[in-house]
Amino acid sequence: MAVYATLREFQQDAKSVLAKLRRPGDGIGIMTSHGKPVAVIMPVTPDTADTCAAEFRRVRLAAAFRAAQAGIAASGVTWKKDSAEKLVAAARHGRAR
Repeated sequence: MAVYATLREFQQDAKSVLAKLRRPGDGIGIMTSHGKPVAVIMPVTPDTADTCAAEFRRVRLAAAFRAAQAGIAASGVTWKKDSAEKLVAAARHGRAR
């Protein structure tokens, strides 16, 4: 189970919040502000830091992709392969600048 802590708790006593994360369990902390989740923290080692960051990016990308799929499905618009390829090409062109 995740450890929940407010941002205020973390600011005042980060050491104890991090100690809770190191206990046996999943070692994931959810930071909240005004009762709403705003951040995820977890202990890492120098060997796992880059891998953990890459996994967080992968999860965010997958969530964005699922949201885009749901939006397309809800819109009722039918997509053709050439339309999608044009959108991808335009996005890549805009990013390259």
